[in-house]
Amino acid sequence: MTVDPHRIRIRGYCDVPSAAPGETINFYVSSDDPGDYEAELVRLVHGDTNPKGPGFKEVEVPCAIDGRYPARFQRTQCGSYVQIEDHGALHPNGSFSVHAFIWPTTPARRRQGIISRWAEDKKVGWALTIEDACLVFSVGDGSGMIGRVVSDRPLFKEAGTP
Repeated sequence: MTVDPHRIRIRGYCDVPSAAPGETINFYVSSDDPGDYEAELVRLVHGDTNPKGPGFKEVEVPCAIDGRYPARFQRTQCGSYVQIEDHGALHPNGSFSVHAFIWPTTPARRRQGIISRWAEDKKVGWALTIEDACLVFSVGDGSGMIGRVVSDRPLFKEAGTP
């Protein structure tokens, strides 16, 4: 079997970005392939693999999760996501502004949401997205008509990203 070195074979994440000693963290792992995987907790000291940098360095932190586990595929939505309770604040009655600082690592990929208050099934709300490498702002009132403003300059992929 030929393995594509650019394909992610195993991925995982935890449910909290940080925790104090004694607090609980849940880990979620998905594998493209059957078999087992080995897990261990490490403290990342240096993640820079640049030859001119400090070099990659991690320190093992012994804990109860250390060991082998059966691998299984679990659908994962890669990327960032946050849901905010708006209590009506994201339903403007007049003009409004949307601000976002983004780092477009894959602008040419499928439609990507940046920030929105949009219901796709009803075509209602507003959305700032990346489509065909361009920023797009869409507004819909639920009637089926959608107003769109598309940037005239495409975003460029940040150098050094896959």
